[in-house]
Amino acid sequence: MSKNNIKILYVEDEEAIRNLYAPYIEKRTTNFFLAENGKEGLALFKKHKPELVISDIRMPIMDGLEMTSKIKEIDQESRIIIITAFSQHEYFTRAIKLGVNGFLVKPVTKDDLMAVIDEQIKIILTKRKAVSEGLKRSQIQKKLEKLNEELEMRVDERTKELQIEINERIQAEEMLRESEEKYRQIFENANDGIILTINGIVRFINPKLYEITGFLPKESISKPFTDFVHPDYREIVYNNHIGRLRGEEVPERYDIKAYTKSGELRWFEIKSAIIQWEDQPAVLTFLTDITERKNIASQLQELNLHLENRVQSELKKIKEQQQQLIQKSKLESLGELAAGIAHEINQPLGGISLLLDNILYHSTKGKLTPKYLEEKLRKSFEDIDRIKMIIDHIRAFSRDQDTTVFTRVDIQEVIMNALGMIKHQYQKFDIEFELNLNCTEPFILGNPYKLEQVLLNLFSNARFAVREKCKLLIEKNIDFRKKIVISTYLKDNEIGFSIEDNGIGIPKKLQKNIFDPFFTTKSEEVGTGLGLSISYGIIKEMRGNISVESKENEFTKMIIGFPIYTKEQ
Repeated sequence: MSKNNIKILYVEDEEAIRNLYAPYIEKRTTNFFLAENGKEGLALFKKHKPELVISDIRMPIMDGLEMTSKIKEIDQESRIIIITAFSQHEYFTRAIKLGVNGFLVKPVTKDDLMAVIDEQIKIILTKRKAVSEGLKRSQIQKKLEKLNEELEMRVDERTKELQIEINERIQAEEMLRESEEKYRQIFENANDGIILTINGIVRFINPKLYEITGFLPKESISKPFTDFVHPDYREIVYNNHIGRLRGEEVPERYDIKAYTKSGELRWFEIKSAIIQWEDQPAVLTFLTDITERKNIASQLQELNLHLENRVQSELKKIKEQQQQLIQKSKLESLGELAAGIAHEINQPLGGISLLLDNILYHSTKGKLTPKYLEEKLRKSFEDIDRIKMIIDHIRAFSRDQDTTVFTRVDIQEVIMNALGMIKHQYQKFDIEFELNLNCTEPFILGNPYKLEQVLLNLFSNARFAVREKCKLLIEKNIDFRKKIVISTYLKDNEIGFSIEDNGIGIPKKLQKNIFDPFFTTKSEEVGTGLGLSISYGIIKEMRGNISVESKENEFTKMIIGFPIYTKEQ
């Protein structure tokens, strides 16, 4: 086809598609304009007033349908062809309402595109010809005026009648062609099944609906659309259909079950919109087969249920393992405390033995008086109570704490109890303790025995650090005073304590790993790497924080803080 002088505007944001279609479109006209988005296309339309606009829908800044709406506000007679890769019913319905003249779904062949463009050019040229013929008739009319006024009046009247007839015919043919073309493109190119119903009766179906249901047009047209719906869903489908026609708010989309021609029951998602068809309100319904999606969703739900059960089972195992590790750490701590505990028990036992010897001696000498006996027995019972208290404390410390209820805890009392079990043992290694317990309100919410376990672990690490440093300095003939400083503090709404030793310290690159399970700088015979990891978990369980400050070969300071206990807790 040769070029004509029709003004054509092509709007497309993707460069590859522009480069593909633009050369073919440009061959049809001598007035070709190209835009990369809706905003640029609207500006070119206002400037050049093109008679035909070809546009994509999805574009940045301004999409094709928004640009179409604004163009129609400027010139209702402008002709517009929409090309899009999206076949959703929302775009079809909105395009119809805006009055587009063509709707193509990508990928579009050159022949299909040129056929639609040529058809629109033919319509435009026809309208031009009609206008041109009107002008010619006007010139003839002026000439006839000079010849005969009566003849002029007759010609004028007839010309007007013919013009009206021509215009009406052109308009009718154009409207019919546009309507048929719009719906043909929608029906034939849609990826969804489409039903057009009037008063609940099927009037049209598209090829896709036949493909997904198996019902031929002759088997479905002129029948109530509810005949094809599963009985369980007929009432809701019918009520939504009637409510939509009445202008009520009903779901725009929902899922139903329907039968195929073979009797198979499948899931469909339906989406409906009201349109005008032959001057009547009609419902355009899009159906998407979602049976596979429903099956996959059901399978995923079942898999999630099994996965959740497996996760719960694994979490239970992990929790049991954690409790075993905690108990193992307690037993390790008790093992370290054995010597100190023996000393603590032997001291009152020695006192009881000495008192009994004295009582026996006085008895053989006849000097055993009731008052003397009462005083010695009272002291013996005091020593027995001391032994009982030590045993009860060890039993409470070592028992399983799974069901322990948190109570108000005096952290200074816990510190003193922990020191009481290890102080004598540490003194044998010439380790000095310095206490700075200055808190007037040393109460937190927690478990005293678990906190004591944390303290014993930190004391053990401090003891190891100062002894290792002592070994290094002895080799260099340098005197070293092994020291552990315990301090409490109260700051804002936090109460806590720190344990600082002057031992070998922790290298900076290792400090971030010290709370990891099984991480240790000790040999396998000395440590397992569980102590600080378990301590970290205990502190977090009591809503506290634990951190470290250390400098290699100088010191290590462990800082533990908790929220202050209140009655509301």
